[in-house]
Amino acid sequence: MMDEAGAIEFENKLEVALAVVAKCLDNLRNPKLANTIHHGYDDLFALAEWCTNVGIASQLNALSQLGLSPDHVSTLREWVQQGQSVSLRFRSEETCEHSCTMSHDVEDPREYREERVSTARRISRAIFTSKVVTTVTEYLWDFKVKWQLCAVRGVGVDDGDLLVLSSNECEHTIRTSSMSCPRPEALVPAKLSEVDITWLISQLGGEAGSLETSFKVNRDVPTCKTPRRNLDVEKAIEHFLRYRSWSQDVCSVFFTNLFRVTGGSSAGKDTASL
Repeated sequence: MMDEAGAIEFENKLEVALAVVAKCLDNLRNPKLANTIHHGYDDLFALAEWCTNVGIASQLNALSQLGLSPDHVSTLREWVQQGQSVSLRFRSEETCEHSCTMSHDVEDPREYREERVSTARRISRAIFTSKVVTTVTEYLWDFKVKWQLCAVRGVGVDDGDLLVLSSNECEHTIRTSSMSCPRPEALVPAKLSEVDITWLISQLGGEAGSLETSFKVNRDVPTCKTPRRNLDVEKAIEHFLRYRSWSQDVCSVFFTNLFRVTGGSSAGKDTASL
């Protein structure tokens, strides 16, 4: 359940969004918050279904950007219809090994001037100029990362149980001033995180490969008490909470780990190689 502070933050964001949407709609359409207009009880069920379908569509759209294709969707729906569970699995590996050692001279930009005067028989004056040159030794390390996002049927025993949605391999050179390895020599796996998406796939309707959502609240069963208190919405909330936790876990691999090593960030630095 959303706490009071979270509800206020959500309503503030929604008000801003409504102001933007109002500029895109004609004068006859004026969207409002549900609790500010007259509505019937059936409208609450319709709103619960609509919001859930929007959430489902949002997740599927994000997955399509990560490589989920219509063919993948058809296969996943077949697995679910056969009574198999379907999960998303993120797996990454990291290695770090010494590449080479380099030395170079660094010249101090400051100059040191010294004046000497000799008084033996005749006066002579000399000015000496010197600079400090430091030899710097750097140790270069090859840091390599491999990651894969795939859909898994059951526990994923066979190759046929895996559908690779996206994957990548990249490397980055790390420079250090000592021979101490800056990262673990090998992490296999560095991260292994899974989330069950059986419920998500089971909400798809339409033709095979379609991303059309079909979530409905069954109002005819005794367990359906209100638009919020029913098994269908409860399962939806459980899925969204579980999926959010998994997404944050995967994002942390990049934003709090890899981007710090490569010098990239969400602020606009080049992270395309990852």
